[in-house]
Amino acid sequence: MAGGSGKGEWSKQRRDGDLTVYDQAAEEQARFRFEGAWPVSYKLSDFSGGGSDLAIVDIELAVDQFYRVT
Repeated sequence: MAGGSGKGEWSKQRRDGDLTVYDQAAEEQARFRFEGAWPVSYKLSDFSGGGSDLAIVDIELAVDQFYRVT
């Protein structure tokens, strides 16, 4: 990976992206942009592989910049 060895060193593997919020009609209501983000923690939910459960992953990011895009 660019910027890091790919094994740890999360703060050297920063990424940019957008977070989009939609309403019930699937219409975009807000868009936020983050720059220089890296994960500081994550948690995988408990689920059964044989069931119909969904796997939920919680990720907490630290970011250099976070702002609303108009």
